Amino acid sequence: MSIKKPSRVAILGSTGSIGRSALDVLSHQPDSFELALISGHEQVDTFGQQCDTHKPKLAVITGPRTPSVDLWLAKSSAECRRELGMQRVIEAIREQGVDIVVAAIVGFGRTRVGLVHSVDQKLRGATLQPPPVTVVA
Repeated sequence: MSIKKPSRVAILGSTGSIGRSALDVLSHQPDSFELALISGHEQVDTFGQQCDTHKPKLAVITGPRTPSVDLWLAKSSAECRRELGMQRVIEAIREQGVDIVVAAIVGFGRTRVGLVHSVDQKLRGATLQPPPVTVVA
């Protein structure tokens, strides 16, 4: 009888309502899921609390670098590495061996489509190229 390893999960947009709900679900099923990565954009205080509570292997802020982000980054540890940048999120999904990506991010048009496409291509090992986008007015 083999023991099934927990699925490794990335939650993009963990500070929003869907992201918070996903964290709650994972926290109630620790034998089934391992939190590999969370990302947040600007709610640095909330994101820091999530890091302390849920202890992802990697946490990435995708928003602008600010003094509060610098303070957050300074708390990086072996237990929860803290990094900065959207490109880092895309790279980390593959590096962390993520099985499930919860895209709980706010976005419209090219930004969100580009992120989802980039994640898909990164997981497949392909060169990242932005997808064509058609805007219908």
